[in-house]
Amino acid sequence: MLDLAQHAVGVSGKARGFHPNGDIEMIDYDWSMKQVLDKGFNGWVSAEYAGKEYSNTQGAQLVIAKLRQLQVKFAGH
Repeated sequence: MLDLAQHAVGVSGKARGFHPNGDIEMIDYDWSMKQVLDKGFNGWVSAEYAGKEYSNTQGAQLVIAKLRQLQVKFAGH
């Protein structure tokens, strides 16, 4: 799958829950995004929330906040 990252137009940033520090449960987004970026991904990332703790809008906004943190962390990557 990672070999196809350089050809991907988009990937999905999905969450069902969050740790108190804002990290997404069940998926290590820092590691995952580094992997696709290292393989040449340069596309869109969608933000989805499918949990019960927040509304879909609130959950998606939390996913976007995490993705923006990663954007800053990996800027110029």
